[in-house]
Amino acid sequence: ILGYICSALIVFGLMSSGGLASFTDNGRLSFGEHVKDLAFTGAIPMSFILFSFIGKKFLFCNMIKNYFKIVDGVLLALFLMIVLMTLARGVILAFVAGTTLLLILSRQGTKSIMLFIVVASFAVYAYFYLESLDLFRTERMLAYDEYVSGNGRMEIWTYHLKKMYELGGQYILLGTGPGNISRISNTDYYGHSTILDYYFSYGIFGLLTLFLIELQVLKKLFRRCFNIPFVIVFTFILAYNTHGGAANTSFFMLQALMLASVKNTRKT
Repeated sequence: ILGYICSALIVFGLMSSGGLASFTDNGRLSFGEHVKDLAFTGAIPMSFILFSFIGKKFLFCNMIKNYFKIVDGVLLALFLMIVLMTLARGVILAFVAGTTLLLILSRQGTKSIMLFIVVASFAVYAYFYLESLDLFRTERMLAYDEYVSGNGRMEIWTYHLKKMYELGGQYILLGTGPGNISRISNTDYYGHSTILDYYFSYGIFGLLTLFLIELQVLKKLFRRCFNIPFVIVFTFILAYNTHGGAANTSFFMLQALMLASVKNTRKT
């Protein structure tokens, strides 16, 4: 249902606003300047469909019906295109890692591997198609210096970490409070990492609390052998490690949804 709603809103937006070019900002598909918001709008429902197809277990009962599988296949292609057009490298790399982990854990047969190859081939084709449109900065996906610098994230994290060290013990232990690190550091840059922003906002105590929460969520899903919810949570922990901040409700809502799905998901 989330996928249908998101896809309808995105298609309606493209049709009513003058086409694809009107949604590009600095060579990336975006809502205004909010590239990451659009990336995760496509990535979250895409994870439900992609991992359910590869793992051959379905989180939602409607996906079991054949005619819904066709619709969901179309949605998968749409969401994959959206994520690619945002050129959100952290999200894309997280999906590569998550898909690989699911293939290892599920030990599925030839069909799952073939589906992975088909999706990967479609992604490669889509990349070169987007490159031919001259609307997107596709070169950032393969630029080595972009990965080394983290597109400026390394500098932002280093600067904020140094500022925390300069502030001293109280701030290191308890943080600067949610959203305050950019003001205290005299910059316009927020944490650009849900994980690190927990340290900036709540200090070591907050960061340790976050680690304990994530450990318990992953342990519960893994011990019960629910591979797909486990891999979805793992994937978005990686993705949000380079995106978002401490006040990230979707990060925890997604995990709550995966924990709730355990009761209705057969063991893989």
